[in-house]
Amino acid sequence: DDDTIMNFARLQRLLACYDPGEGILLGERYGFGVGYQGTGGYSYPTGGSGMILSREAVKGVLRCRCSGPEAPDDMFLGGCFEYKARIPMIPSKSLHQTYPSQYSQEMLSHRS
Repeated sequence: DDDTIMNFARLQRLLACYDPGEGILLGERYGFGVGYQGTGGYSYPTGGSGMILSREAVKGVLRCRCSGPEAPDDMFLGGCFEYKARIPMIPSKSLHQTYPSQYSQEMLSHRS
């Protein structure tokens, strides 16, 4: 993906905090149908920022059937993990999305 910035050393440090044998879903949290006080709806990892799934989480998503090709993939995955696989989404500030023009030049200067 041409708009993804990845730091593998930071990714390794982040993943070291979790048990690879557990169902893990990391991502930037968005919400669908969530009320003002956090009631109703569900969290989902926005696809634009990327998602990290453990092997157990991938096994969990295999229990779900997509409703069709027009279904938003990130929202579908969030509902699947919450209601079928029973794997909670863990919000991570390490994964986020924005437009390339919104990154500072200083941040981007040593990444090209």
